[in-house]
Amino acid sequence: MQNNRGKNILQLHFIVFIFGFTSVLGALISISALPITIYRMGIASFFLALFIFFYDKNKFKLRKVLIIKILICGLIIALHWITFFYAIKISNVSITVSMMSSAAFLTSLIEPLFFKKKFLLYELILGILSLFGVSIIFNAEIKYIDGLIVALISSVLVSIFTILNSKIVIKNSSITISFYELFIGFLFSLFYYCLFIDTSLFIEKINYQDLIFLLILGVICTSYAFTKSVDLIKYLKPFTIMMIINMEPVYAILISLLIFGESEYLSINFYIGFIIILISVILNGFFKYKKNKISYF
Repeated sequence: MQNNRGKNILQLHFIVFIFGFTSVLGALISISALPITIYRMGIASFFLALFIFFYDKNKFKLRKVLIIKILICGLIIALHWITFFYAIKISNVSITVSMMSSAAFLTSLIEPLFFKKKFLLYELILGILSLFGVSIIFNAEIKYIDGLIVALISSVLVSIFTILNSKIVIKNSSITISFYELFIGFLFSLFYYCLFIDTSLFIEKINYQDLIFLLILGVICTSYAFTKSVDLIKYLKPFTIMMIINMEPVYAILISLLIFGESEYLSINFYIGFIIILISVILNGFFKYKKNKISYF
């Protein structure tokens, strides 16, 4: 039993490592943010459709009451990925993931606004701490101000998505919901591209290296990583999951430093700000699960 738990923890670390690699792929792929999002969502939804078709066709069924909610979530996750990849293109991986690391915490602050819950004192205190970390990064890396702002917008979008989506998946298949959200996001992104952008450039921009990276992004970093993470969550404690998931920006920064070298090196104040944000997120999870009296490990 203990061996299985250790194996599950290692597997989840590997999945989180894959999630961290997503931002690096966004930098390596030469095409712009919108086409990356189109290909990612299109490839991921296609392979999820194959998975559902061969393993449980009933998961294609969707209750009518969910249609509007999934349309909204699909639109939001598409906008999140567009802004996420765009932030990488106009700054770098480290800048983007440092802002994205605040998403978990932003969720705890935004959720009361949606569902009229009371703000908790420790969340407000940690929110101030997190904002302090963000301000340090903004001041230290002002030359990347556009990327920082876009990444922060992306972080807010994924926080809203997480809040809305969490209410949908409670009583519905997560694979079904994800398939339709990805597919809706794909259609929205493709429609916007075809309507407002010169489509003659769409195929011409894709080279063989981009195609390989896009397949890795869609199949491994989205379809595989998602389905595997859903499976692993069944066997691990919430606090353990939270602690491991918080390693994603750390993995992303380490990978980007290894691959891109000096272009990813930033000031010492940037890393101080990033550590402050990370600490606030970890403490938020710690207090939340302690309050709910959940066994940590």
